[in-house]
Amino acid sequence: MDAETGREVLREVSRRTGTAPAQVAEHLVRWPRRTGLPDTLHQVLDAALERARSAASRADTPDRPRPAPAP
Repeated sequence: MDAETGREVLREVSRRTGTAPAQVAEHLVRWPRRTGLPDTLHQVLDAALERARSAASRADTPDRPRPAPAP
């Protein structure tokens, strides 16, 4: 994902968990060296990443022509 999407995901996780963005970022940076993220952060992060992937997927899909309305 690009940097702007990453920032949006970080802000969303922060807002939904009531955790300061710096603390969320700290958890994410330390995550590989630990056994995991706190459950709340992990669940919200998964949901935020899925929304970001879906939005990116929709943005990459060319618009399909819509059928003309029936007379």
